[in-house]
Amino acid sequence: MENKLLYTALLMAAASLTFCGCDNNNEGEDEIQTTDTPLVLTGKNYSFDPKAAGAEWKNGKNIGIFLTTENGEEIINSYENVLYKSIEVPAGYFAPPVGDDPVYFPQDGSKTNLIAYFPYSESLTENRIAMDVSNQNSASPFNFLYSNNCKGVGKDNNKVVMELRPVLSQVVLDLVPGDGVTKEYLEEATVLLKGMNSKAQFNLLSAQFENLEAKKDIKMRASETANSDTAQVIPTASIEGAQLYVSLPKMNREYTWELSEKLSELKQGYRYICTATISLDKISVETTEEPIADWTDGNQATGNLQENWIQRTIDDLPTGAIKVETVNDKPWQYEIGNWIFVAKSVSQIGEAAVINESSLGHNVIHCKINDNNTWYKTYIAHRMPTPKREVYTLKFKMKGTANKSVRCIILREDKKIIAINAPDNKYQGAYMLNLTEEYKEYQIDFDFSKQVLSIYNTVTDYTETTDEVLENLFLQFSPANNDTEFHLYDVVLELKKN
Repeated sequence: MENKLLYTALLMAAASLTFCGCDNNNEGEDEIQTTDTPLVLTGKNYSFDPKAAGAEWKNGKNIGIFLTTENGEEIINSYENVLYKSIEVPAGYFAPPVGDDPVYFPQDGSKTNLIAYFPYSESLTENRIAMDVSNQNSASPFNFLYSNNCKGVGKDNNKVVMELRPVLSQVVLDLVPGDGVTKEYLEEATVLLKGMNSKAQFNLLSAQFENLEAKKDIKMRASETANSDTAQVIPTASIEGAQLYVSLPKMNREYTWELSEKLSELKQGYRYICTATISLDKISVETTEEPIADWTDGNQATGNLQENWIQRTIDDLPTGAIKVETVNDKPWQYEIGNWIFVAKSVSQIGEAAVINESSLGHNVIHCKINDNNTWYKTYIAHRMPTPKREVYTLKFKMKGTANKSVRCIILREDKKIIAINAPDNKYQGAYMLNLTEEYKEYQIDFDFSKQVLSIYNTVTDYTETTDEVLENLFLQFSPANNDTEFHLYDVVLELKKN
């Protein structure tokens, strides 16, 4: 049995290499030698909750893992339903319980696939998870997450980043008042999904639902949004015979329509939004579908409502100094997803770095500027993907030098500035925040359909944005005073919820 301490050392070493952005093949570096190559496991969880998308795991969460041959036909070395736990340090990593051996990769270099699921179950039936969705108020199986994205891994690439995601489908019904109807008429609605399978078994090895049974009515659960109901259901390749039923007691009316009129199937990890406009004389239904996120990279924006438009989170950045760029380097032309530190010149008095703040268990950007050289010449910035012409909510946490100020702006290189929806803010183009010594969460709405000519606009003087403007935006945080220091993390930009 290998020493557990050795595995911990290997894990920490891998983590340190990751945080420092180092290459473990660099010459001259010390190497930890071991006969076997253990799995170094990290990961993120994704859910139908946009706030939880891509979040790191809290300490002490149990997952089960399988290691199979690359073709998925055989389990390797009895690594079947092996218990791993999320650990506190380094944050986001998993390890076996104290006293247990880690999973080791084959020493012949053969490639393997890693499968993981949450929450861990000690007793599985033929590697299957039973699911019953008939009671939408139950905790299980709606917290079930699954990952099979780690393919072709082995001793030569033993650090594995798993992406655990829901396997159920989510159906959302939004009731919208039409002609002659107010939203109050739509309150206290009862919504049922009829003719849906309520029970099935999920095969962990094949990622397929099997033994579907018990078609029955499923009562949808009222969401936090007014006149909106949700349900998580078993995916199916055919929804013939499935119906959506709504009873509106305040209108003394009932409606039923076939889901197959708008949909052909329900896919794993997809949300289906049915928008029903209720008028006095008719009902019309429109349906859209969206994945939780791109299945290849949870931080990559693909245009759905679930995503964080900040493509590369601060937690994903390697620790260490951020290279100083100058305005002449045209930072707006950098690759989408990059975080950059822009100064008046490379000799600018100031510094920026990604550090791991142990009290948070997260990476943060630490910026110290001794000289204020105007808002467009000294800043931390994120090169953005192209947004829609809609209102987005920016959220972030920041602390810094008390009574100093930081400007938050979204703009283009030619200083085309996105308008801010903030009635309590003095300016239309820049949100001015006063720093505090403790972290404070900020929330700002930006309207990407409008732009202003100056960050200092104090009147509603807008023009419409163009495609060219939206394709070349970056988010910036700029000190408004000399001798300003701040820490930034947990930056999220998402479509504003109505």
